[in-house]
Formats: sequence, C-alpha cells, structure tokens
Amino acid sequence: MKHRQLLLTIPLIALLTSSVGCSNLKRLVYRIDVNQGNYLDAHEIQQLKLGMTQPQVIFLLGTPALQEPFITGNSWHYLFYRRREHQPATQTDMQLNFDAQGKLQRIISDLPEVPAELKSPAPESKKLGSVVK
Repeated sequence: MKHRQLLLTIPLIALLTSSVGCSNLKRLVYRIDVNQGNYLDAHEIQQLKLGMTQPQVIFLLGTPALQEPFITGNSWHYLFYRRREHQPATQTDMQLNFDAQGKLQRIISDLPEVPAELKSPAPESKKLGSVVK
C-alpha cells in the first residue's frame, strides 16, 4: 500500500514541479495595473493652443511632473507610466516649451492626441512613447 502511494506521489510531484516554470502559470496570478504620473486626456490635449500662458496650461492639464527652468529655457514635462497586468510597461512624455514671457511656444510629443499644427518632431535621440523594460 505504501509502495503504491509512493508510486503515485513521485510522478505527481514531478508534474507539479515541471509545470511551475510554465509561462501560463504566471498569467493565473493577478497583477494590478500600475499608472503613475500625469494622465492626459485626449480632449484636454486638443484644447492646447500656442500662446497660452503657464497658468492656463496648469488649469487645463494640471501641474507638470517635471519643470526644467535652466536647461532648455523653460520646459515642462508631463510624464505618464503605465503597466497593465502582464504586458510590457509604456512611458510617454509630452514636453511643453515656453518663451521668456511664459507663453506656450512649442510641444514635443509622440502622442497622437496632440494636433499636428502644434507638434514639433521629437529628436531622434529621444524618441518618446517607448516601451520600458
């Protein structure tokens, strides 16, 4: 009797041990969505207009995640990081540049919601909307 239980237990343990490494088992474990940063609604982005003042932009989009007053003049970054369950994480960045009077001068972004007439192309060295590993 004990010998029979042992014969059944060993293959069962081997089967369970080998199935632990399967990628399908990972998907059974629930992972929450992680959203961090400035969530930008398409409707809000389409309301941006060149020449808007900084308080108007803050009223429309909220406070930026990063402000660079020294490096590129006066530049604001609206960053958004999203990781959905078992999919690769994505990060987007919309950069707003202001002139010396604090008026919106240009927008650098790969977001499709930004109207084409407001967009400046993103530099090749800094492609936005990339997958984060």
